[in-house]
Amino acid sequence: MNTFHITNKVFGKNLSIGNHYSVYCRNKIKELLSKYATNAIGYNASLERKNYFYKVKLKIIIIKSMEFETTGRSKFPYKALNLALLNMSKRIRRHIRRKKLKRKSRKKALNIKESFLF
Repeated sequence: MNTFHITNKVFGKNLSIGNHYSVYCRNKIKELLSKYATNAIGYNASLERKNYFYKVKLKIIIIKSMEFETTGRSKFPYKALNLALLNMSKRIRRHIRRKKLKRKSRKKALNIKESFLF
């Protein structure tokens, strides 16, 4: 039996993130997903610190075979998260646009085929 189970996680690598940051992160991710009307299976957000910068790795899984990963870097953890979310929104928008263009081109192809049939 092959099960696929992903949970929603917000964690820090060698860093305690606290309750407020994790709630902020969850709310922002839910806001992003509701904006583009996508049903996500799960997401992971990891925060790590290297020297003076914070790095947020954000991974959202939409279906089993489709996942998006982005990173955000900044001197402040909240700004790093916002940059990662901005990159994620761009990726999701581009993906949706590609799907719409494919659908539109398929409809045009069907209309052309039907017009040649007598």
